[in-house]
Amino acid sequence: MALEMRQQMKLTQQLVMTPQLQQAIKLLQLSRIELQELVSQELEENPVLEETLEDEALKEVALVEVQENEPPPLAESEQFKEVTAGSETIREMDWDSYLDGYNYSSGEQQYSDDEDRPSFENLLTKKGTLVDHLLWQLNLSKFDETETRIGAEIIGNIDDDGYLRSTVEDIGRSCECEEDTVAAVLSRIQDFDPPGVAARDLRECLLIQVQQLGLQGSVVDLILRSHLKDLETRRYKQIARALNVSLQDILTAAKVISSLDPKPGHIFASEDIHYISPDIFVYKVGDDYVVVLNDEGLPSLKINPFYSEARVREMDSGAEEYVSDKMRSAMWLIKSIHQRQRTILKAAKSIVKFQREFFE
Repeated sequence: MALEMRQQMKLTQQLVMTPQLQQAIKLLQLSRIELQELVSQELEENPVLEETLEDEALKEVALVEVQENEPPPLAESEQFKEVTAGSETIREMDWDSYLDGYNYSSGEQQYSDDEDRPSFENLLTKKGTLVDHLLWQLNLSKFDETETRIGAEIIGNIDDDGYLRSTVEDIGRSCECEEDTVAAVLSRIQDFDPPGVAARDLRECLLIQVQQLGLQGSVVDLILRSHLKDLETRRYKQIARALNVSLQDILTAAKVISSLDPKPGHIFASEDIHYISPDIFVYKVGDDYVVVLNDEGLPSLKINPFYSEARVREMDSGAEEYVSDKMRSAMWLIKSIHQRQRTILKAAKSIVKFQREFFE
């Protein structure tokens, strides 16, 4: 086959994923917590970007105005147009409005002598763990050397919920001692704080707490020992007949049991609980459903007024290029967040419109 060179023209269409477009798509996929973390990171890294501290009432008014006067949807090619920052972009920005709200007064903070200051206890950075708390009590108790070693082995096998996840036999073999000695040490550790710690199952955990409350032999104690399954299924009348007591006594005992802690170790949990915050609230007002954006916890961003056109002109070429790049990045982030909020709002309104029967 002969090889030859030829010229030809070919017309094709393709979508170029610019970094700005990729960022806009990424923002749309992020959850609120991830978006807050990204904004916080940008605030730390980009000196041109800063947070606007607005009054909550003004934010609500602005939100209503945005929803009532929502602009018509843009064409797909116009939604993610790349932003360029140069002298023209800086000139177009309303620097006067930024400078009016900027405080150029002395940045020195005044403190009065009688001002309340945080105590030293609030300056601790490490949260105590359940193991540390139990070892502290172990060292304060009157144990001999062998019992202290057994106690440390027992505490080392307690999980985050406060339950002992090893058997007396295994601990005895590990410490090379009798099982009776391990059981005696375990019994004393079960008197430690928090109540119910070092139990081997739920029944034992609750019985330890009942014992510390001084309710041995009571209806509460009898229910936990013999009728825990019936209590879980709320067979109160059957328990009352079996114990030959009134139904009111069973209900009172059930209320006491419900106040006990089934997981005593959770108060020392080191992981912080993060609650999911929705992007959209849907309220039913009369016969209609109203869709409202949730802006709580999401900072309002603006361009730092310090980087005005006059200051940028006074910079050398390297600094001017750096500021222009950061200005472009900040403006694109602000635009992308507004586009994300607008897209989520329109999507939620469409869902409510076409799935009204589901909401009903």
